[in-house]
Amino acid sequence: MTTITIKINERTKAGKAFMAMTNFFRDSKAIEIIEPAMTSKEKAFLKDIENGLKEVKLIQEGKLKPKTLKELLNEN
Repeated sequence: MTTITIKINERTKAGKAFMAMTNFFRDSKAIEIIEPAMTSKEKAFLKDIENGLKEVKLIQEGKLKPKTLKELLNEN
């Protein structure tokens, strides 16, 4: 088995065609598409977004007091 790493510009005609071809083979057992691993910076960013969404939900439910602009700016 061979592993190939390819960088594709999805905005070009060739890039769009290549992505369409890979999507066609996604369900094939002969070719496995492996998504790149997330960096720690990307994981931290997603974690921050998830935490923010949880806070919004708690605020909407009345279980958490909304933060003032001053409190938000002083975070981190």
